[in-house]
Amino acid sequence: MAERVLRAGEAAVVAGWSGGAHLRVVIYALTRRDTAFGLGDCLKSDMGGMSDCVGLLSCEQVFDNGLFPLGAYLFAGFDQLTRTELDLVTRARNALAEASPSIALLNDPVRWRPRLALLDAAFEAGINSFRATRATDPDRHRRFPVFIRSEMEHTGSLSPLLFDRASLVRALLLALLRGYQLRDLLIVEHLDVAVEGVVTKYSAMALGTHILPRSVARSDDWVAKYRGDQFDGALELRYVEENPHEAWIREAFALGGVEYGRVDYSLVNGRPQLWEINTNPTIGPYLALDNSSTHNAPLALGLGDDALYYRERGNRLFYTKFARVLETMAAEAREALVADRAPAGPVRISISPAERRRIAWERAERQRILARRTALGRLVAPIRAAVRAVRRGREILPPA
Repeated sequence: MAERVLRAGEAAVVAGWSGGAHLRVVIYALTRRDTAFGLGDCLKSDMGGMSDCVGLLSCEQVFDNGLFPLGAYLFAGFDQLTRTELDLVTRARNALAEASPSIALLNDPVRWRPRLALLDAAFEAGINSFRATRATDPDRHRRFPVFIRSEMEHTGSLSPLLFDRASLVRALLLALLRGYQLRDLLIVEHLDVAVEGVVTKYSAMALGTHILPRSVARSDDWVAKYRGDQFDGALELRYVEENPHEAWIREAFALGGVEYGRVDYSLVNGRPQLWEINTNPTIGPYLALDNSSTHNAPLALGLGDDALYYRERGNRLFYTKFARVLETMAAEAREALVADRAPAGPVRISISPAERRRIAWERAERQRILARRTALGRLVAPIRAAVRAVRRGREILPPA
């Protein structure tokens, strides 16, 4: 659905160019077509009519024709782009800034820090009390326990907690057998953030100069992903309303060089610890119910009436704030285009045949890494398939 919305938005942009007039769309979110769900799912629910002034553009389209419509931009999903694609984004960003110096262009590849670089900077700055290293880099000072994860993917931990070097070596070997490459794997020191056995993860968004608290995930596992299994609606609503860590969140985004994205973090003795910053955050559709139907709604995810009520209030508050910031950003963009006497047509950047060939090669290499089509992975694939078949058979067969 997000891809259909994206393609429709691209068609409207092209139609507007051919007409030679400014479109109502003045904010563009640029990301890969297959990851447009980040903002796309939110826009397809219309969110108070914001889809009229916010449009989605795919990197595939603009890199193919070299045309960037003039307006404010949310440059998203940097960790999903190749090195050459990031260079082209930088070139386009500079061209857009030259055509309209007052326009808002959120996120700059030059300032952005990828996952490992961000964690390194957070440790060196004293923000984090844990470290991460690439699996290919020896570290004699590593503090156990640790876990491994992919630098390129948002799949969470790829291992249980590992308490010594022998278990770490076995986990890395298992990852290699699954088709991962050492250069894509990070070894992260585990920091126990549990309070009375519950891990709490906070998530907040940056949209320009605005900080918007988003959600609180709680779990009795050492990993708290999504909403977790210990959801506390009252805590989440309080977090969204009060924005208690705003000053620290601003520092975290500044450290990561990010102006549009989501930060995930936890607290240790009241001190925030930075997990990651995602430049293509999943926002989701705005599906809050009206007040009259709240307590009559079917219970979702096992939540009771009160938890569902608090979740809806928190969601409604976040989306209201998010829409208002976009409205302000759209109005400022229109004013900037007029004040700068910006041209009506798109900005064009030149892309050489050599760069196009390099993009194609980099995309294929990235896809090969993500698909885990390594020589070792292909060699053991039949063994893994056989093991999965045996396990499925055991689950199906009745006990003797």
